[in-house]
Amino acid sequence: MANRRIVELMQVHESQRGIPWLQQSLASAVQLELATIPTYLTAWWSVKEGSVQGLIFNVVLQEMFHMGQAANLLTGIGGTPEINTDPPVYPGPLPGGVRPGLIVDIQGLTPDWLENVAMQIEYPESGPIVLYRGESYPTIGAFYTAIQEVIAATQPTFDTSKQLELNIAGNQVKAVSTPEEAIAAIQVIKEQGEGTRTSPDAGTELAHYYVFSEIWHGATLVFDPSTGKWTYTGDPIPFPSVYPVDSVPVNGYPDAPEEVQTTIQQFQSAYTLLLDNLQSAWVNTDPTTLSNAIINMSALQTPAIALMQTPISGGTGNYGPVWIYGG
Repeated sequence: MANRRIVELMQVHESQRGIPWLQQSLASAVQLELATIPTYLTAWWSVKEGSVQGLIFNVVLQEMFHMGQAANLLTGIGGTPEINTDPPVYPGPLPGGVRPGLIVDIQGLTPDWLENVAMQIEYPESGPIVLYRGESYPTIGAFYTAIQEVIAATQPTFDTSKQLELNIAGNQVKAVSTPEEAIAAIQVIKEQGEGTRTSPDAGTELAHYYVFSEIWHGATLVFDPSTGKWTYTGDPIPFPSVYPVDSVPVNGYPDAPEEVQTTIQQFQSAYTLLLDNLQSAWVNTDPTTLSNAIINMSALQTPAIALMQTPISGGTGNYGPVWIYGG
């Protein structure tokens, strides 16, 4: 399957968007969801304690669910995920050119990261309902809407035999058998990320954009019936104590002391195995390998936090995890 950037896929005329377009788009969706997880995990690990940890971790779990559901949709129509063949690079843009100009990096939780990375990744298709502002460039939500429209128009047949099922903390990655189920699955992904056009939540939980925005504002988002508007005037959310992790360089820390390099290698080995197992899970339709991937993800936390607790000699801040596949 030839790779095409999402911005290029979005420029294809609607009359030319068939099954090949859908396969390419869903392959890009898998990569897009994967790319969010390392930066969100790093921010979560950097928080020493407090309720903000739980808020970010819930977002991470839902992004894992989104990636798994996108992989099911892709394999269901005869495609193959490209999880370890084109892994994300940090700092770098989102896969496919979504949100042009946005550079996603690896760093500890800061107000700047919340505003300029996390909230920009999750930016709603029609702008935040609190701000009532639209944008002209492609958002993740606009991309998923286009996929929904093509599924509705082409009515593809979904093969469930190549799909996997997994419960991720209450988020059920399901096998998809019909176009209607596929469209509904994508709607869940959209609403968990950006909310609906009229509400910042997806059922009972705030969408990701508004979770990050609450942390940034330092207060919960509440609806004022007297004005009909949502405002950040609810219970305070104190900004937590965090490990001071600046943006991790694209090549990591080649001059770090030997003991730091050993920890980095431990982290990278677990990350490489994680991506390999995720790829193998859907290529071989192997739920055991998928379970192993979840174990691999847990193995990342110990070396990551060890790095975050280690000051950079002669520099500012502490080391951070180096998300380099095969490093």
